Amino acid sequence: NSRKVVPYKLDPEVNLSNEDSTQSTLIEVIAPDRPSLLNNVARVFNEQGLEVKHARVSTLSRGFKAHDTFYVIDRETGAQVDSSRFEDIRQALLDSPALRAFEQ
Repeated sequence: NSRKVVPYKLDPEVNLSNEDSTQSTLIEVIAPDRPSLLNNVARVFNEQGLEVKHARVSTLSRGFKAHDTFYVIDRETGAQVDSSRFEDIRQALLDSPALRAFEQ
């Protein structure tokens, strides 16, 4: 079994903001690292109609913690995501299999 054992409990976090850029929305995902994490995030972005303009993917804490930052736009409008959608996007990410997998 190649599954990592996380040596501590790390609750996934998802933060969204329109404050860091005038052209895109910042989405920050902090979670236990695992191979399917980026795939799950990309699937949610696609389902939510988001297009990634820039991404910074980082693994911290000896490979156990992912801290990924995405700058995205609304695929329909080509602009920042309306903040009224933030909670739905946040919840969709938190409900994705890679982020739920470490619930204890």
